[in-house]
Amino acid sequence: MPVAAAYLRYPKVRALLPRTRLAYVHLQNLLTDAKRDRAARVYGYVVIWLPDQLLVLYMEEGEVVNATATADGRRWRALPISEALGKVPSAAEYGEICFHEADDEQLAAMFASHVLPEIAWPPELPPANTQALLGNLMATMFDGLLEIVDDDGVNYVVFQHGLPLRGYFAEDPLASDAMTQVCALLDSAFRRGGTARRWDVPVAVTLDGGESKSPRTKNNITIPGEVSASPARS
Repeated sequence: MPVAAAYLRYPKVRALLPRTRLAYVHLQNLLTDAKRDRAARVYGYVVIWLPDQLLVLYMEEGEVVNATATADGRRWRALPISEALGKVPSAAEYGEICFHEADDEQLAAMFASHVLPEIAWPPELPPANTQALLGNLMATMFDGLLEIVDDDGVNYVVFQHGLPLRGYFAEDPLASDAMTQVCALLDSAFRRGGTARRWDVPVAVTLDGGESKSPRTKNNITIPGEVSASPARS
């Protein structure tokens, strides 16, 4: 598996199962316990690193509601849950797995960034330029999601009227001020060849079959205000 996919890390509230060898974990038992055990009946995700691909299972109140997969960490696709589970060998010799609790809005952000087309930046925008990028977001009063990939950490920031409203970060925030944190993260990402992509405000993670659940709110960094969802655009 390419390094980009093998080492991807996502934000989390807490690790219910830290990254460990897949051979030590029975996936079906893990998922069954997540539904039965009240302490594990949370919003979160299970990431499974297989030799040829990476799988993400989205959990809502302990139940798998959707799945995505990638071979290179850049091109993703949605999978039926049964197909995703079928890709995991019952006695895997290779691979790793983790189970992390996460805010459901973060899950919506992860899913949107995996399956929806991103909003292109204006062609005249200077590449890898923090001030130019943030200036564009402010000038256009951008409402939506910004994904920042810095090294192997994937970070999500929700914007309202061109300003960061809240963020979900792979590492503990370095600043309590949202704009300072986003600036530092973009600078670091651009220095190390990272990326910054954007989408409309993500809706709740969709259940396999079309049903969706409404998101809760538990902010990491907050500026007062509400974000209103808008239709996805390419």
